[in-house]
Amino acid sequence: MLIYMVIPVDNIGELKILNALVPDVLKDSVEEIRSGYVKLNKPLEEISQIVLNDEKIQLMSQKLESEMNDYISNHWNELRNITSESNLKVLEDNMLGDIKEIL
Repeated sequence: MLIYMVIPVDNIGELKILNALVPDVLKDSVEEIRSGYVKLNKPLEEISQIVLNDEKIQLMSQKLESEMNDYISNHWNELRNITSESNLKVLEDNMLGDIKEIL
């Protein structure tokens, strides 16, 4: 279903991540209806698919998947081998630090 709503251009500008990663998709997905206002020219679902299939997004997704698999591999044995003597605070801090680096 195509949503025919009027969107202020400023609101499109506030989509910081989309504007940084896929500005052409945003530009191609709206049309000006009057000064300062646009409307979607494609269904939102179609725009979402275009964004998700964009080469930049695909590369980022693949990189994130690889990094998360490495993260799991690195910490899985530690988690499986926790004993009553294990220092969980250190493990937690290490895992949190690693995930923050990834994200």
